[in-house]
Amino acid sequence: MKTTITLYIHQLPGKEQRAEICDMSMYQSYGALLGVREIEVEYEPFDVDPVVAMIDNLEQRIAQKRADCTRECNLLLEQISQLKCLEYKPEVHA
Repeated sequence: MKTTITLYIHQLPGKEQRAEICDMSMYQSYGALLGVREIEVEYEPFDVDPVVAMIDNLEQRIAQKRADCTRECNLLLEQISQLKCLEYKPEVHA
């Protein structure tokens, strides 16, 4: 298969030019946008069912969300545990 890709060419002073797939000139670390080049590339198509790939992606997102939630819950449980460990000792007034 063939497709056309747009490359954005950036350069910092004293460095080599680099090609990116989007205009990164808003970030100083990429340097100035010198220009745009369109190139035609040829690639072999993947022999993958897109539905299976989409399901795999959603399952990965679920696993990541579960891990994030577990991490946040563990942090909250740790805070609760620390608060429960605090001892309240009122001073005895005579």
